[in-house]
Amino acid sequence: MKRTSFLSKVGNLHRPAMQSGTALVELAMVTPFMALLLAGLLHFGMTMRAQQVITNASRVAARRGTQSGASSGAMQTAARTYVEDAGLELNKLTLANTPGDADNDSTCTASYQFTSPVQAFIDSLMSSPIQGGAGGGTWWTASEAPPRTLTATTVMRY
Repeated sequence: MKRTSFLSKVGNLHRPAMQSGTALVELAMVTPFMALLLAGLLHFGMTMRAQQVITNASRVAARRGTQSGASSGAMQTAARTYVEDAGLELNKLTLANTPGDADNDSTCTASYQFTSPVQAFIDSLMSSPIQGGAGGGTWWTASEAPPRTLTATTVMRY
């Protein structure tokens, strides 16, 4: 009678020779999709953060416009200070505001030209994963994506 070891009863713990590279092939197939998913999450998060900063800057400026003796300059200073403290670039910010009075509400519209550093990567992968986009090259040399305008408007009573 043939003696069997404990391992042969439980199951062979070693992979057969035909499956030796399976895990590596699976990893190679899944990695691009995971990278694209991660890039999309980063882009979405960065965009949402910038939108929230612009919305809050608009609120700060409109609130400043409801105070007694408020001016358009004071409103712009309040919004610009908020945006600068949040770490966004001031040269991409556009403000249109009107201070309030007894007859009119205080309004502020803030617009920001947002450019995501991740967008060029996503665009180049989606348009041509091998060549890196219509311009040729590779995805890490892709040209910067055009900016997207993020806008927020706040109206407050005087």
